[in-house]
Amino acid sequence: ATAPPSGDACPIPHDVWSLLREWFGRKSGSNRGRFLSRKIEVAERRLGIPYGSLVSPESSRFLVGVDMDSGPAVGFPRERVVRFAEKHGPVEAVRCDPGANFFICSFSAQIHCEAAVHDLRANPRIFDRLCMGLFARDAHGGASASDARTTSTDDEDAISAARLVPGLRIYLDAVSADEERKILEEIDRGGDSLWKKLRFRRVCHYGFPFNYQTRRADESPCIAFPPVISELCDRFLAEKKISEKVDQLTVNDYSPGGGIPAHVDTVDAFGAEISSLSLHGDVVMDFTHPDRNETVSLWIPRRSLLVMSGD
Repeated sequence: ATAPPSGDACPIPHDVWSLLREWFGRKSGSNRGRFLSRKIEVAERRLGIPYGSLVSPESSRFLVGVDMDSGPAVGFPRERVVRFAEKHGPVEAVRCDPGANFFICSFSAQIHCEAAVHDLRANPRIFDRLCMGLFARDAHGGASASDARTTSTDDEDAISAARLVPGLRIYLDAVSADEERKILEEIDRGGDSLWKKLRFRRVCHYGFPFNYQTRRADESPCIAFPPVISELCDRFLAEKKISEKVDQLTVNDYSPGGGIPAHVDTVDAFGAEISSLSLHGDVVMDFTHPDRNETVSLWIPRRSLLVMSGD
């Protein structure tokens, strides 16, 4: 394949250059190559990453979609990007900045990303504009990350989450399938009398009850932690996944397809961290910055521990 003309702002993988020539012809492909390079450079500046570090010349588990239509950038509808990405496999994160000429998807495995890139190249106007699908070096375009989720470490998972949402850590497979079963059995053993029905879910509390009228934990203790849960919390503390001993626990039970509206947890009702253990199913959780109107959607796999700190 003919390489892109020298002097392009960013290097373009040869397979992408060939695709441009196939779509637009030799001369137009050359112009489109330069145009794509400028688009990528704009995306890099917006991401605040080094020049030429967004696009990967090899397959990865990160997809970047670049708006190839001319004119002002109008941004990508995040809901449509999420629906498109989830057709191809588990999605860990989606970044769509308002008015940006790109979006980035992080998949759980390289094979899912390859399927999404292939689909986008086969259907380049799936978002009602010409969109080029490329492989990115990582979720923000920085240093390459491991494609094999099974070989990632707790530290790598936590760093990856913090790169997307500052103050957030995610530990995959924090409990085993057997531990999950024992925890759920212990909660079910308490019976219906433990549960309180709320608008979007039902809840039960251990240690101290949370009062949804005052938005604080009551001072009077309620049900003690079952041994299986106490041992688990102590282990998380010993493994330094959490930094403080847990003394209050709320169990949220969501019906299939249910969820909870966007909210900010009561700052002065908890300590420096809030931890969440996902059981019985995977979930996509949206994190929205209240000032920048910027949302990151994270895939939280079953049996993952999510730890939030800071703002």
